[in-house]
Amino acid sequence: MAIAPTTDGGTVLTVHRCRFVDWTPSPITAIAFSPLAPPNLTKFKFGTLAVGHANGTIELCEWPGVESSKFSPQAWTARRVDEGIRRPDPIKSGVTSFSIRNPYAYPTGAVPALADLRLFTTSGGNDLLEWDIPSGMVKSITDSEAGSIWSISVNPISTALAIACDDGSIRIFSLVGDELTPIRRLNRAKSRILSLAWGVPAYVPPKAREGSDSQDSDDDDEAGADPWRDITLFAGCADSSIRKWDIMTGRIMERMTTDKVRGEQTLVWTIGVMPDGTIVSGDSLGSVKFWDPLTCTQLHSYQGHGADVLCLAIGPDGKSVYTSGVDQRISEFSMVQIAASSEYESSAGRWIHTRSRRVHTHDVRSISIWPPVQLFPKIKGIPSKPVPSSDADAPVIASGGLDMSVVLTPCIPPAALGTTYYNPIGAGPASSFEDAYYRRISYGQLTAGGSRIVQLARQARYLLCRRETGISIWYVRPQVAKSDLSPGSSSSGGWDKLLDMELKVESTLVSSAISDDGTWLAVSDAYETKLFHLINEAQSMGGPIQLRPVRIKTFSDILRSRIPSSSTSLPLSTAASALQFTPDSTKLILAIASLVVITDLHGANSGSKDAMHSARVIRHFSHHRLSRGAALSRGGVRVIKPLPGTANTQSPESDSADEDDQSREVDAEVDGVEEGATDGSGGIAWPVISHVAVSPDGQWLATSDLHGRTHVFNLDAVQHHCTLPTFPLAPTVLAFDPASPHYLHLGFPDNTLQIFNVESREYPAWSRPLCASLQQPTGIGHLREPLAGIAFVTGDTHSSQGDTGAGRFLVLWSANWLCKFELGTNEGSHNSAPHHHTGHRKQYRKRKHHGGPGDGAGKDADTKRFSFKVVMKYRDMLLVDFLSAGEMVVVERPLIDVLHTLPPAYFKARYGSG
Repeated sequence: MAIAPTTDGGTVLTVHRCRFVDWTPSPITAIAFSPLAPPNLTKFKFGTLAVGHANGTIELCEWPGVESSKFSPQAWTARRVDEGIRRPDPIKSGVTSFSIRNPYAYPTGAVPALADLRLFTTSGGNDLLEWDIPSGMVKSITDSEAGSIWSISVNPISTALAIACDDGSIRIFSLVGDELTPIRRLNRAKSRILSLAWGVPAYVPPKAREGSDSQDSDDDDEAGADPWRDITLFAGCADSSIRKWDIMTGRIMERMTTDKVRGEQTLVWTIGVMPDGTIVSGDSLGSVKFWDPLTCTQLHSYQGHGADVLCLAIGPDGKSVYTSGVDQRISEFSMVQIAASSEYESSAGRWIHTRSRRVHTHDVRSISIWPPVQLFPKIKGIPSKPVPSSDADAPVIASGGLDMSVVLTPCIPPAALGTTYYNPIGAGPASSFEDAYYRRISYGQLTAGGSRIVQLARQARYLLCRRETGISIWYVRPQVAKSDLSPGSSSSGGWDKLLDMELKVESTLVSSAISDDGTWLAVSDAYETKLFHLINEAQSMGGPIQLRPVRIKTFSDILRSRIPSSSTSLPLSTAASALQFTPDSTKLILAIASLVVITDLHGANSGSKDAMHSARVIRHFSHHRLSRGAALSRGGVRVIKPLPGTANTQSPESDSADEDDQSREVDAEVDGVEEGATDGSGGIAWPVISHVAVSPDGQWLATSDLHGRTHVFNLDAVQHHCTLPTFPLAPTVLAFDPASPHYLHLGFPDNTLQIFNVESREYPAWSRPLCASLQQPTGIGHLREPLAGIAFVTGDTHSSQGDTGAGRFLVLWSANWLCKFELGTNEGSHNSAPHHHTGHRKQYRKRKHHGGPGDGAGKDADTKRFSFKVVMKYRDMLLVDFLSAGEMVVVERPLIDVLHTLPPAYFKARYGSG
């Protein structure tokens, strides 16, 4: 930890730059984009991105941009994390695949919403897992009955799923009717099957479907209703071959053989099918091969990689292929039109290796592209593939592997280089795979949820770090003035590790919280919330801090006795998606199954044995289970009416909160199912509460869910206060102002900010120019990483102007930038030139903008000015907060430190390189 005093305009801050946290993110094993609904769409937006990790967690990322914008610098941001796999044995998220719940019922021309998707993964063993997306839990577990599952693949119509097993068999499941029913087992191959790819489906005219015989209808009930029928299935095997199956008969039709080296078998790790039927494969020799689908002969072979090719993705136009693997490179293969050089060559086109780029530091395990390729052939009367226009968004490649970060790379089709494309991630004007700048989604950014990985207990000066199955607590020593140092002392400040605890949990930890005075600790996995009383055994003796955790074993039983039973098929649990202690450390707020549960811990601080069992549930609220307050259209797309006369994309439905919601109270003792938005299967989809915030005076409680609904509760009266107007995006940050506890600040993933007055139930007029100033061209709206937190100074650092707002500032922060936002300054407005400091990543920019008054709502907005400064010297931040008025804590987990925990990367020396 480094203590670095900084000075800016009279503000002196002591920065504790902490890099001692031992949190390590999990490697990425699977990446998948959501599919497009058939038939081919004429227009598309950006779909959901699923990122699977080696520890079994799956992050669902959504596009934060609105329909009217051409790009979003923040790209895909994590919306939620699913961590519901029980953990008696080591597990991992091996392969991930989406399907559309009702592909033909979904409106044509729109991307399937998250509620209309089904998510399937493998556990790294024999189990096929289907996730319940609304709750984040595993919905069903299906045994393959044929050994380990190496690959899963959903057919282009989203009506069937195939799994490749260790014993050489392929099992096909029906997805019709929101079910997962085994319907067929194809003939076994004499080899382990490593990869799968469905062939191009055939179009069945209505007359042919009416005249189909009854036997075919019995074998495949959905075949008579679907206009498309699956014909073939291709598989890469571990015996240097690719096999082709006939879906109707289950027999192996053809066998394509790859190269061998010194008699050893070649592993075909990945395989794909083009819209024209061409087959592409990648194997353990680093070769990328193209195959003719009719004759099953090799067309082209390229040594595109120095080691195993583990994954590939096909471009949306079907004329480009991207491969990657152990050598960290992403290679592009394109189809070009060339003249025939001999009678044996076709002049229609030829696949060539056009470009390679190294964007990762270690093995790349998975790669996907948006929009995904569609395999439906051109049929008369069926919409054709999207035609590139002058305002089209460039496709984006998402890749990930052992270096734990998702890398996004724009890649316009090579055949459309003359067409103008927008770079959707805002990383520069270039959009081709060769010239475009890629951007890296930080591993800290992918960690979604209301409970951060690192948290601060301000009064006790404790830092809490949550790992996969354990927690660590450090003590941050206060800075000692130089005049108070004893002779010979060479340092001040520092840290001490107080506690390192591994927990017996059934899944990875989901949320955690530590009380401000450091006496309470709460952690939760996907099934249970655990409460600990932290006792400082050395406090009475005045020696070093020695923490001893004592678990309140009856806490889960107390919660179960007061939580209403659920009518869903999911088991009742006390898992909390978000946890928060009140500032006086007497209450614990839990978000359990879309319920807001308030528990009282008063009296337990005495330390007696009986007192530690005095936790009780005061009340619970089920307002997040009500349909009021969130406008949902078909498919889960939220329709929001903006404020009249405003162009801000983050405008609420109205200025004030809903009066009907203010007067409506839900009885906390009533059991049963409340109203809720329905998921695609017709069931109740209760939204997960993602964020919880308590005001510094302990009066107000704000909660927000994944549907974008935010509720405010009065903790003094223990009742619901109001429902905030909704926004197009769900808030990712909730924070109360310590100087004005009735002001709630809401941060959004597109780096917009809104301020709500919970007492008057309105968005004050003065906050609009203040928030708009951040969205100027030189503001934070163009910064890549989404807003991760808001830190308020607990007191004045250089003046005594009280609560007038003059001189006060807050800090907006993300993974790689800080924004010091000063409220209500009287300084003159001028654009100062950027200041650049020498040294590695020690540059920052200072900008000043016009705005409205801070706390002076009655003053003229034109007479006050707001200034802010963007600092980009800190990297991969997990927490920014204040211990006191002039003491700030910045917790970093640099990429270089994380990479040191990994094995050496693949490296092959070249001849003559030294």
